[in-house]
Amino acid sequence: MRLHALRDQAGQASPEWLGTVLVVSLAFATMVAAGVNVPGAELARTLAGKLVCVVDLGAECDERASALTVAYGSEVGRLVADHVPLLEYEEGMRVLPIDWRACRENACAEGVEAGRVSASDVGEPVTLFSHVVDCRDPEHPRPPTAECVGDAEGNLYLQYWAYYPDSSGSISSIQFQVV
Repeated sequence: MRLHALRDQAGQASPEWLGTVLVVSLAFATMVAAGVNVPGAELARTLAGKLVCVVDLGAECDERASALTVAYGSEVGRLVADHVPLLEYEEGMRVLPIDWRACRENACAEGVEAGRVSASDVGEPVTLFSHVVDCRDPEHPRPPTAECVGDAEGNLYLQYWAYYPDSSGSISSIQFQVV
């Protein structure tokens, strides 16, 4: 009889726990969005991405999708993932786009000449950076340099750029307008 009484109370703390997690997550998100340098902000972003991924059961829960969702929100994050350009190499090319913060030498950016490639020969991941300017909603936060006037007003712009060490520091970029 006592066992039956305990079984009826199982899971009673779940709503309180969920509420606490949501309040703490919201507080961190607000501080990070406000530009406050919070210790562990990257960890908070990662955890928030995982929480968003779990809540949004229709989305794939991979690193790319969750990072884009955290950075841009669910709708724009999916659009950024859906419009990633396919990089194809000319015969004989071996240098891959990498994260310029990790390495700026060809030696760590070289990979195989053909086939699907996700990392260089030394393990640096192939990297394509993204940038979004959302001119659809005047209340939506925008980069300070974005000008959403005239023909740009009401549009969403997705920009992708890649860093190649052998390109004399220049950056290759592609921009899409998504209506």
